Formats: sequence, structure tokens, C-alpha cells
Amino acid sequence: MRTKAQRMLAWPGNHPTAAKVVGGALAILFGAFLAFVSDRINAPDEVPANEPGPTAAVKRIGNYCSAGWVVSRPPREINPQLDDGWNDWAKSVGAVPTGPDSYELTVQGSSSAQVIITELRAKVLSRAPALDGTWVKVGCGGETGYRYSEIRLDEDPPTVVPADGENGTPLQTPYEVSLEDAEIFAIHASVNLYDVLWELEVDWASDGKTGTLVVNDNGKPFRTTGTVNVGATCTWTEQADQIIDSASDGC
Repeated sequence: MRTKAQRMLAWPGNHPTAAKVVGGALAILFGAFLAFVSDRINAPDEVPANEPGPTAAVKRIGNYCSAGWVVSRPPREINPQLDDGWNDWAKSVGAVPTGPDSYELTVQGSSSAQVIITELRAKVLSRAPALDGTWVKVGCGGETGYRYSEIRLDEDPPTVVPADGENGTPLQTPYEVSLEDAEIFAIHASVNLYDVLWELEVDWASDGKTGTLVVNDNGKPFRTTGTVNVGATCTWTEQADQIIDSASDGC
């Protein structure tokens, strides 16, 4: 066992080379600490994880009345069975919505604090040629009152254009929302040339903080296709009991 004197001699401070190594390491650590503190002081005002901005809920509205779907089948192989409605039938056959693809977007704050919606835009994740197949439409109509906006997905980057709706007003940011005061927007995605995967981005500001809320289809991108490449257009009655010949072509 080493004596106390031997242990003292073993301490790096009693060896010039070791002392330099330890001193250099301490200097590096102290410099890193000062840089960290400086970055925190000068960092932009970020939103803490426990202080989110607005929340959003989205759902497709009246798609089959305003647009329809492209089905990758010839007309003779399409026989809609409406046990659970048009939208569920479309999902069951893998049909892709066409433009104008309409969504209801509800945005509200997460507290009583006012949140200003400064901009709403679309972000395209991918573009491919518009699908071929059969364009299935439904002969019905009717709109709901919303703040309207058209997203033009053929353009790169896509543009968001205020649009007049039959029972709505054009979307014109900014808007103020809170937990008690929500805004409902109607988003119409128009496209003719492409098959597009896309999502919405909502910019907001509140109490000196800013952020961007990403809105999609339950964790998946929205998908909308143009109809420029379809081989037939078949418009069915709302009950799917017959095709409306005057509004169809190639069926």
C-alpha cells in the first residue's frame, strides 16, 4: 500500500506534464460552458414543448358532390356499393380524390390567449403525372358557409388564393383564434396535371412566440389527382342506382 507521501506524489498536480493536460481540459470545459450560456441568452424566443400554439382538426367535406375520384379501373368494372356511403366506397377501391378536393379546417387556440394566424400555405411532398382510369363523379350539390381558399397544386410552389364560395367569404389572413373562438376554413385543392401528395402549414404568433402548425390527413399526406389523363367520366346518381348519361363520357 502506498504511503500518503506517495499518493500525493501520484496526484497529477505534482507532475508538470499531467498538470498541463488537466489544466487544458478544464479550460476547454469552461469555454464550452460560456458558449452554452451565451447561446441560451441570445437564442430566439422558441416555444417550449409544454406551450403549444393553435390546434387544428381537418376533415374532407362534400368531396363526391364537388369533384369525385379517379378509379384505376375501366367503367364496366365499377359498380359502387354504398353500404357506408360514397367516401367509404372510394377508400375500399383505392380511389384517389380529384380536384377541387375540399377540406374543412378548424383552427383554435390551446388556451384563452389570442393566437394570430398569419399565413396558410400548401407544401407539396411529391408530384407525379395525373392518374389514368375512370373519373367517378356524383350528381349532387350544396355548400356550407366557410372562409374559402383555393390551393393551386399545379403551380410550383403551390399558391393559396382567396376564393368566393356560395355561402362563404374569401380567406384573408391574419385571423385571431383562441380556445373559445375558433375559425373554420374551407380548403379547395385544385389540380389538373399531376397526382400530388401535399400537406398544409399554418403560421401563427402569440405572446411574442411564433411557430408553424403542420396539418395532414391523420399523419399521412393529403393526396389529390388531376383528371387530364382519365379515359372516361362516369357521373352517378347520389344513390348510385344509375349513371347520368348527360353528364358522362365513355361509360
